[in-house]
Amino acid sequence: MARLHGVLLMVDEVLCGLRYAKGGYCRKHGVEADLITLAKGIAQGVGLSVVAGTADAMAGADRAYLGNTYLRENGAFVAGNLTQEIFEEAEIVARLGESGSALRTQFKTSFERSGIPARVLGSDTMFDIVLPSQRHGRAFAQRCLQHGIYTGYPGKYMSNASMDEAFFRALLPALERALTDYRKDEDMAAQITDASMVEYFAQAFHTTEKACLSNKHYWT
Repeated sequence: MARLHGVLLMVDEVLCGLRYAKGGYCRKHGVEADLITLAKGIAQGVGLSVVAGTADAMAGADRAYLGNTYLRENGAFVAGNLTQEIFEEAEIVARLGESGSALRTQFKTSFERSGIPARVLGSDTMFDIVLPSQRHGRAFAQRCLQHGIYTGYPGKYMSNASMDEAFFRALLPALERALTDYRKDEDMAAQITDASMVEYFAQAFHTTEKACLSNKHYWT
């Protein structure tokens, strides 16, 4: 559609660029973006951001001012280079996938075992949990917080390389307690419908109902 209308295709990979897959979302799915934005994980907490793009798209920066908050942070470039080296040497993206798969499976299995209607959507390294309504979602998040699991609703669940066996051993009983309390207080007869999905995506991504329903094939 961008090509059809003669506009640049810009993709925000601030969250997923260094964790979704090696090379990011666009490389994984063959998206030919003109510009890609990156930040956060590039230098592991040190202030650094990137606007990357094709030669033609970036040529526009020579004719206009491209502002950058971190432009003079020389230390950040050192941290960025070291981060990329560590990502390669320690195979961080693969480790994120492994820990993310375990995290996703633990949530999904716990919901199923507790008989709680929920849908776990997304990739292993970044996923969402959708419940029948915003009320159900807020109640679930509150119960999680009460039992030491930091989350929100809507919320993005992301793995990290430090999630080891000890982490998952601690998570499981805390999640089971949170789900037990959640079951006591909420209507378990309520199911997840198209309206549930539209409501969630509207809150999480500010999408329209039409956009949500036209992409139902991604609700897996």
